[in-house]
Amino acid sequence: MLFDKLVAAQNARDTAALLSLVAEDFVMVSHQQGIERTKADFHAMVDAMMSSDNLEIQDQRLVYENDEILVEHSVVAFADGSKEAVLAAWHKRDGQLARVETGATPIP
Repeated sequence: MLFDKLVAAQNARDTAALLSLVAEDFVMVSHQQGIERTKADFHAMVDAMMSSDNLEIQDQRLVYENDEILVEHSVVAFADGSKEAVLAAWHKRDGQLARVETGATPIP
C-alpha cells in the first residue's frame, strides 16, 4: 500500500523517499488556495515541510485505498499555533502517485 510508504517517509522526514512515490508528471491541486503545483513545486513544498520543526502532521489516517486512489485525512499543526483538518485524494497510476487534490478546513 502506498499509504504506508507515504506515512513512513513523512514520519522519517525523508523528502527523497516521499518524492520517489510521485510520478514525473505529478500535479498537486490545492482547492483552498485555488492553484496547481508541478512536481518541482511540490518538491520545494515538501522540502520546507520536512525541514521544519514547527510543523506536525497529527492523526493521519487512511480513509480508502485501491489501485486507483488513496484518500487520507489528517490534522496539520503549524508554527503559529493554527491547525487545519486536511483531506487528500491521491490519484494513482502505475503504482505511483500521479495527482493529489487537497482540501483544508481551519480548526479553531
